[in-house]
Amino acid sequence: MAVTSLHIAGERESLAAERLAADLRFVQAWAMTTHNRTWVVFDASANRYTAYAEDPASPGKAGRLAMTDPFTLASFQVTYGDDETGGVAISSPDFGGKVEVEFDFKGLAYDGDGIALASNGKVRVSARTVSVSPAGWVGVS
Repeated sequence: MAVTSLHIAGERESLAAERLAADLRFVQAWAMTTHNRTWVVFDASANRYTAYAEDPASPGKAGRLAMTDPFTLASFQVTYGDDETGGVAISSPDFGGKVEVEFDFKGLAYDGDGIALASNGKVRVSARTVSVSPAGWVGVS
């Protein structure tokens, strides 16, 4: 039983980390397609992340709007601990000292204040790490 529980927990972590990486790539692709900046903001205390896009009518971070999740058609906010992600936790988001990552129309990554990342930004998903390079490469380890 213990081995099965550990295997299931590992699968949940892997699925949650891969989903986060896929969501980051989607938000990045949105920025590249629309030529509007996008952001993913992490709230580790609430175990969630939210995606935002620049409002073309009000450019910049101040006018950003919550994106719509293409699968649920609801606000693009993912909270771990529900459904298949039970026991999975988001922790230690660090993107140049900020808890959010921003993408520009070239797919390049920035901290939440529009400063280019000098090194990989990272967020922990339980025992897994999702990284974003300054060039915008997203990976899971």
